[in-house]
Amino acid sequence: MPLTIGSRWWRDLRTMLHQLQQVSAPQGRRSHTPGFIERIPHHLPEVAQAGVDLTVRRWVTSHADLHWANVTRDPLALLDWEGWGAAPAGYDAAVLHAYSLAVPETAAKVREVFADVLDNQDGRLAHLVICAEIVQAAERDPLHARLAPYARRFASEVLVPQ
Repeated sequence: MPLTIGSRWWRDLRTMLHQLQQVSAPQGRRSHTPGFIERIPHHLPEVAQAGVDLTVRRWVTSHADLHWANVTRDPLALLDWEGWGAAPAGYDAAVLHAYSLAVPETAAKVREVFADVLDNQDGRLAHLVICAEIVQAAERDPLHARLAPYARRFASEVLVPQ
């Protein structure tokens, strides 16, 4: 079922994520190791076939686990801060989008609200990171198993030259 959230909530979420990026992440605290980024083609072989550069060009302070179970509606709050730190630019928006893929109307809204963050080289890499995470986790739990086909399909779309 699509979410019905007002424009103020979306605006507040963008503001909250922007403010978070202004905070320095703890030294050495990153959402992903270089090893995980290098293993993306293991989970999404089409990434290797496409010859995608997996270099993270920009790390920004992020919540780093921004899926729907970690966001409240009224009032807006972000929960579960145990993984916060530096993440690839666009990662928070990419996570929220990836966890919306099973509900196309909600996924479209996330893409609309965060178009400036997602529709560029950094955002495409952030999408590949979260899609690889979902595919990797699919063997361990039913939520990710349900999302994995959507993540695989979307990763293939991300790989189409812009």
